[in-house]
Amino acid sequence: MLRMGARTETRERMLRAAVDLLAERGYEGFGVLDVVARANASRGSIYFHFPDGKDQIVLEAMHLASQRRLDHFGQAVRGATDTATAVRETGLFLATVLEASDYTMGCPIAAVTLDVTTSHDQLRRRCANFFRSWQSLYLGSLLRDGVDRTRAERIAMMIVASLEGAMVLALAQRSAHVLIDVSHECAELCNTMPSSDALTAPADQSSVKDGEQ
Repeated sequence: MLRMGARTETRERMLRAAVDLLAERGYEGFGVLDVVARANASRGSIYFHFPDGKDQIVLEAMHLASQRRLDHFGQAVRGATDTATAVRETGLFLATVLEASDYTMGCPIAAVTLDVTTSHDQLRRRCANFFRSWQSLYLGSLLRDGVDRTRAERIAMMIVASLEGAMVLALAQRSAHVLIDVSHECAELCNTMPSSDALTAPADQSSVKDGEQ
């Protein structure tokens, strides 16, 4: 039992190391021996736990990274009173992650996306599913805020694109303020969205011109 537990712990440690390496280097700069070194594991362990090599460990690391991020983003949405608050919380979380890494690790999913759009369709689809799931969190929140579905879909996409772009700028400028500023601007936009009820409400009768009956 202890041996099995040790094997499981080694595998999980290697996956966590793989996530960090993908965030730092993307797919093309990722090597299985780097995972072994970062996880303080033996060379044989990489093929014991991941017999299909690089592609297997990258796919599993992508799954772990996606679940981690979506869990954080989902908690922000569920714990917020509205979409604007959730977006601000998410911007703060991402800024904290960047600062903690000393601006060496961005979003692992985005890093992989840039490397595999034409070379690895399975990984590309995994990346697309992550971004789609992230957008869905904001779509559901915006709909609860009363925003029209068509507009909510576009705004949800814009929030994700803005936050991902802000992470790239923050890495380049080594400043988390970019993420904070962008998330606040996205939140302000959410606050200005009229509800679908407001869009379909009848005109105020007080606005009828004088003399009209």
